[in-house]
Amino acid sequence: MILRIALVLSFFLPTLCWPHVSVTTYNMGQLSSWGLDFVACTTERVEPQIKAIFKDKNSPIYKSEKFVLFIQEAWTWKVFRALKLAAEKRGFKVYPRKFELLKNNGQMTITNLKPLEIAFHPYTIDKQSNKGMLYMKLDLGNGKTLGALNVHTSYSTAYRASALHLVHLQEITKFIERFKRNTDYFVLGGDFNAGPDMEYKYQQYDAAKIIWNEGFVPHMKEHDLKLVDSLEKKTWEVMNPLVRDPPFIIQFSYFFWNLTLTWDQIDSTIDHVFVSESVDVISKGVVFDRPVKLSCFGREDDDGLLPLSDHYGVNAVLKI
Repeated sequence: MILRIALVLSFFLPTLCWPHVSVTTYNMGQLSSWGLDFVACTTERVEPQIKAIFKDKNSPIYKSEKFVLFIQEAWTWKVFRALKLAAEKRGFKVYPRKFELLKNNGQMTITNLKPLEIAFHPYTIDKQSNKGMLYMKLDLGNGKTLGALNVHTSYSTAYRASALHLVHLQEITKFIERFKRNTDYFVLGGDFNAGPDMEYKYQQYDAAKIIWNEGFVPHMKEHDLKLVDSLEKKTWEVMNPLVRDPPFIIQFSYFFWNLTLTWDQIDSTIDHVFVSESVDVISKGVVFDRPVKLSCFGREDDDGLLPLSDHYGVNAVLKI
């Protein structure tokens, strides 16, 4: 009888020990260069962003016992240092650990899982930066591994599909094809600058929707990855004060290319999380979307509130 009970427990206990993992992707909009803010209020937003990620008990990184946080556009030294200090103070793993490895791509991954492999693979070509694919193979602690890929791509316009955008999406697909087979489960998150609802006011060609719906998503299905979709809110909103009233350098460049001072892009979901088909999504939603009391050159709303970034994040809690 005792032997029979032991055999039953040996079968079920491993499944009882499988963890829930909270996966979040978040573009922080911390882009500043030559003394100019490309997303307004970079310095002013650092402290409240750190508070929202690490100190708020409602932060998505605390939604389960294990977490993976994909960050994009952490370009500045100040935000890199703040993220690294806050994470390491809590015993979390951070990559990259040196600013020199981040300053040309702005990508960082933070987790409380044990890294088994860590590597950054830049795209073969990019423009004005050196973005790419930040990969970590993580130990789930139950004899299983999780591949975690953090990406940030170029973008397409209302007029055509960008060749650079296509290259980035294609290289993500090739990377997954190469590395997914070496892990038990896989998650992919980032700012894709594309999605099923991405449109423009002066739409001439559904570039971002076509390459997403007819190109990238089908490829993900071929690799047994499903999109965490049907979110209740967009991740990019034109009425977000950081989008609605961009710094002069952005207004000038946008007018130069589009001959308009208003944003052509309408509210869209361009930040996404993909997970293995075999994984159950326990909960999902848009995060880091709550505005905070923050004064910044008139970009706050009428109540003196300002969002933490020009993007909102996406979170999914997974049952592995």
